[in-house]
Amino acid sequence: MPKFCKTLLPLGVYLILAALVFHRDLSVGFLCDDVYAIDLSLRPWLSYEEGSYQFLGPAFAVNYTLFRLFHLNPLPYHVFHLFWVVVNAALTKALAETLGLKPWQAWAAGLLALFNSVAAEAIFWYAVFPTVMMTTSVLMGLLCLARFRLTGSGIWKWAYLGLALFAPLMESKGVILPLLGYLLDRWWGVPDASTWKSRIFSGWRLHFAAFGVMGSTLLLRAGLGIRSYVIDMPPYEKFKTFMATLVNTFFHGVDDHISPFLGGIPYVPVYYALLLVLLALLLWALIISPAAERRRLSILILAWWAASLPHTLAANVQPRYFYLPGVFAALVLVELWESFSRKARNPRMAYVLVGLILSGYLAMDLRGFRYSLDSYQEASRIYDAGIRFIKERAPVLTPDTRLLLIDFPDYIYSRQGQRRIRKYYALLYRNALPSHLRLLYAAEKLDVSLVRLSAPSRDNPVPLGKPATPAEVKEMLAQPRTLAIQYLPNPPRFVEVPETPGD
Repeated sequence: MPKFCKTLLPLGVYLILAALVFHRDLSVGFLCDDVYAIDLSLRPWLSYEEGSYQFLGPAFAVNYTLFRLFHLNPLPYHVFHLFWVVVNAALTKALAETLGLKPWQAWAAGLLALFNSVAAEAIFWYAVFPTVMMTTSVLMGLLCLARFRLTGSGIWKWAYLGLALFAPLMESKGVILPLLGYLLDRWWGVPDASTWKSRIFSGWRLHFAAFGVMGSTLLLRAGLGIRSYVIDMPPYEKFKTFMATLVNTFFHGVDDHISPFLGGIPYVPVYYALLLVLLALLLWALIISPAAERRRLSILILAWWAASLPHTLAANVQPRYFYLPGVFAALVLVELWESFSRKARNPRMAYVLVGLILSGYLAMDLRGFRYSLDSYQEASRIYDAGIRFIKERAPVLTPDTRLLLIDFPDYIYSRQGQRRIRKYYALLYRNALPSHLRLLYAAEKLDVSLVRLSAPSRDNPVPLGKPATPAEVKEMLAQPRTLAIQYLPNPPRFVEVPETPGD
């Protein structure tokens, strides 16, 4: 098979599989930060206010281009996003092959990277595409580093350094690329070195340069007045975030699938139990593996843990943060399964068992994606209905018109884990209004107020806006040229508010 076709084959296969599983995502509209991010891209790119946490230049360029081409049609945005998810699956397979894993391992690693339902937020929520493209940059950087070590061609070295600069500019967690490059370079660097010490210090000049490039991005952020995004959590909470990341990316959120059946069992002990199982499996695989495979597995484990560090140190547990670590968890999993197959008395039966385990992972992922997509589609229907209702009631919105939006929902609970534990949600209007309305009406300034009239409920857990009484809302309605629209859940609908709220 020609090399060109051999390169495109995985991309084509994963693209077909993604189309079969993710096609319903193309019917999801904009949610939450989506239009907010597009709106920001139409403003000065280097104008950072105090409190900004990201350098968004590359993301702004993507959003600006898509908006100029497609305006507020969400379909092209989702197609663009999902394409890079598929590319990352193909790059994961390529990285596995470069590391010397067997063909079946490489294909399986790509599948696990493509279908990791615990990171569904990163896959189905368009505003998270910088995380997906940052992961693309990291994987391409590692492949460029490998090509440099294997061929000695300087073009790959400069490509690696360029991606070490680009990855954190695409999304700040890309700062981890130089560390990942150093770890994996212990496998590619000096294969004929006789001691571990020589491998540790081999190629240090390139890594020194990569860390220097990464440092330059931090200086750029500081020069632009961009602050570091850090949630001040105690060390134990950070450890729980790290633990949750390992458990969810290794087991693909198996704890989420069993959570409805736990009843009153505290959640944290379940995490600890799964973490102990995880560590026992890894220790067992390290003990039984031959020296070369043991070193490779050790390096992959360290890379997986390193990829989990940025959000562990700076943020909290969010499904979108599981996407990058999930790629390296996939490589660890297939190496673990190969260790099991290598040790089994009957290798053929061992591979049958591995196939069943992989099928179990994919079955859990497909189930998780079904719940996630159902939830995102439901949230999208509510979001679109609200925008459409506003447009119907105010086909033209003049600057002197005041919009009063009452009880517009922050999020709805996801259908995942609805039986007893309700910890997942699909975001709706958070940060979306008035950005969407500004773009919809092509108006720079609109008088939009969000108020909360109703108490939180199961169907509307967090109504947006400042708390207000019926009397206060009535006073607002008395002002001239005021259009008030209220969201009513169960069933979800929007109504124009009469002069006396609650009538």
